[in-house]
Amino acid sequence: MVNWYHYIILLIPVALSSIVKSNAVALINDNNYSELHKILFTVNLVNIIGCSLIVVVIILFTKTILLTFGSGFDKVYIPLIIQTIAYFIVSVFTPAEKLLTLINVKKEIKANILQLVILIILGSVFTYYWGVLGITVALMFSVCMKYLFVYVFLKKCIPIKPLIIF
Repeated sequence: MVNWYHYIILLIPVALSSIVKSNAVALINDNNYSELHKILFTVNLVNIIGCSLIVVVIILFTKTILLTFGSGFDKVYIPLIIQTIAYFIVSVFTPAEKLLTLINVKKEIKANILQLVILIILGSVFTYYWGVLGITVALMFSVCMKYLFVYVFLKKCIPIKPLIIF
């Protein structure tokens, strides 16, 4: 159920993450966490503002886009909104995830495995009971758990705030 416009949400953080990746190793080796925090803060701010605007546009026009395919497609409006929010969460945490990959790739792999296991287990059960809505709820939950894991590990590895507000 991934639509082309969900990929637009992911373009901004992937492009911005290169700024973090290119400077992070040198700054961590120099113990210059204040400069790393400034770079991460700026990247996160631009990322959140840009992705928020895209999410608002997607939410405003999703129903119109779905109705162009026929009257039955408007039934997936709520699952598409949930999926859009899940992709927004992914986009917000992408710079922090890339930083964790540079610092401790094993923990980042554990976060990916955690997300996969949660998605398989909950996705199977929720899809059986609620169909498309169930799989999108499972996706949202698995994404939230993965990035909670990424956030906690990153906070333990280096003394900076991985996000703007936390």
